[in-house]
Amino acid sequence: MDEQSEVERVMAAFQMAMDQMNDRKVVIHAVWADTAYSACVLYERPLVKDGVLGRRVEFSPHVVEGDPASTADALAQNIVEPLGRAHVFTDNWGISWVGLGSAQAPALPPDLNWGSISS
Repeated sequence: MDEQSEVERVMAAFQMAMDQMNDRKVVIHAVWADTAYSACVLYERPLVKDGVLGRRVEFSPHVVEGDPASTADALAQNIVEPLGRAHVFTDNWGISWVGLGSAQAPALPPDLNWGSISS
């Protein structure tokens, strides 16, 4: 196994899945590792005009040995689908986090240029 972490493998597979399915209905602003077994994504759906959305996906340690692409594909599919009745929490930055329930919004990565996203 190489030096790439589990979360890096899922994030890479997610980027590939989005590249394959994205027909400009979704703009990905940022993807980052939140923990060793979770990743976050900030995105917008310009045609829907629901602002900047965030999702945090957690996965079990065995996904890399099993199939990291299935976790990534599920995340990509959730992002392109309508929100439906998903619980949405808006943080202090104005990001609407989807499906967090009562969990606290993840910290944004320090290198994220929020001004280029929110303007």
